[in-house]
Amino acid sequence: MNYMLKLYIDRFSKGLRYTVGKLSYIGYDENKNIIDRNFMFCNTMEDVVRLLRSAADKIPGETAIPAGTYEVKMSYSIKFGRILPILIGVPYFSGVRIHRGNTHEHTDGCILVGKNNVRGMVTNSAFWEAEICKLISKYKYCWLEIE
Repeated sequence: MNYMLKLYIDRFSKGLRYTVGKLSYIGYDENKNIIDRNFMFCNTMEDVVRLLRSAADKIPGETAIPAGTYEVKMSYSIKFGRILPILIGVPYFSGVRIHRGNTHEHTDGCILVGKNNVRGMVTNSAFWEAEICKLISKYKYCWLEIE
């Protein structure tokens, strides 16, 4: 098993109803040597980015998680009925997953993966969900940094 995976989301399009990002990654071995890298793995879709000074600023189901760095683990989701990545320690959120879906209406505070080749949505998301799950599962540790 490889040692650590660092995922990055660059939120490049912040709209009135959704946020689109670019997901890239770097994989490391135990000696911190880069063993895998992809500067454009897939796109992401999230809810709207809002300034969150407290839980009162959050609009449930319509707010993207705050920028920051989060540990990612693979675990079984009762809601989705399968093993998916979950983000640990997200302020004012719980149960934030990376999963398939097409529009901001499918996010509910989570991160959707796919290709942003249609305005306002990501496509081929089931494929990209499987790919991100396979990638994360190859590593002992995983972190996600959102800008």
